[in-house]
Amino acid sequence: MRIAMSSPRKGWGGAATLAVDLSRGLQARGHEVVLFCKPESALHQELRGEFACEPVLYGIDFPPAAIWRSIGALRRHRTDVVLSLVRMDLRLTAPAAKLAGIPVVAHRAELEPFSRVPHRRLLLDRLPDHWVANSRANREIMLRSGAWLTEDDVSTIYNGINPEPYRSASAADLGLPAGAVAVGYVGRLVIEKGLPELAAAWRRLAPDHPDLHLVIAGEGNYEKELKRRLGDAPRVRWLGFRRDIPEILKALDLVVMPSWEEPFGLVATEAMAAGKPVLATCAGGLAEVVVDGETGCLVPPRDVVALAQAIVALASDATLRTRMGQAGIAHVERCFSSDRVVEEYERVLFRAVQKATRAR
Repeated sequence: MRIAMSSPRKGWGGAATLAVDLSRGLQARGHEVVLFCKPESALHQELRGEFACEPVLYGIDFPPAAIWRSIGALRRHRTDVVLSLVRMDLRLTAPAAKLAGIPVVAHRAELEPFSRVPHRRLLLDRLPDHWVANSRANREIMLRSGAWLTEDDVSTIYNGINPEPYRSASAADLGLPAGAVAVGYVGRLVIEKGLPELAAAWRRLAPDHPDLHLVIAGEGNYEKELKRRLGDAPRVRWLGFRRDIPEILKALDLVVMPSWEEPFGLVATEAMAAGKPVLATCAGGLAEVVVDGETGCLVPPRDVVALAQAIVALASDATLRTRMGQAGIAHVERCFSSDRVVEEYERVLFRAVQKATRAR
């Protein structure tokens, strides 16, 4: 198949990670992949030497000139199917594909109902020929809010990772003292990740547990407020944006994901692949990724007391952390390997091409 993969976000994140893994995996299986992305994006910088990249500019809904250029690019590459990885793309590459008679498969990672705004509900959200949800929780929301969808219109494919870099990584030097227990948050610093609760939990537990150190890796629009909330709380280490995530995770003793909602939770799979227990909220897809009591612990979203108590419980039991870490490694190999994900996407894309061919 000749596949156009579109991911218009500028920064790094779950969509970019998925695009990298799928592009390389599908190419390894004999398919041709062309990327549609912003020229200045992290995705373009990562893959421009490996794949053809078509620059796209996103702005207003349905920009005519940009759509026309995209139609030309899709035809020039003799595209069989478009894989859209970000909702924003329904304004550009997806319309171009439909006008060019090319089927569209769209990945959806928003744990929220389809929009009630008329032009989105009546047009944009109906463009894809098939949807992929990254968790069962996400799929259920899509089917409830998308009256035009049938069970066959939405597949569930969990995000996957290559576990080897996480398994074999050497621990980064975090500059922590001997005997320190490193409690880590890795991800975007945005409010919906439950960072207010993390700050409150840390301020609650830190004075009585001098061996615990909070390590925060990431950047985002909540960083300034998070630093204000943590204030003079002891033993907080800020790493900023990092690309050496396997090494960071390897240096931690446990990973915290206190999200208010989470369509999937890629960091949870990365942490488990590194052999670390995950303390997460039972929000959306996280409850499907983390096996409570086996690969980590689940607590209710926005519950500061439960979060603080769970951090202390895991931090205080090295044997439990080791057991959960080993179980997490096996769980990722079994359920979240990138090879399995690539195979499932290949199957969905092939079905979309077959269906479009029969309809002609």
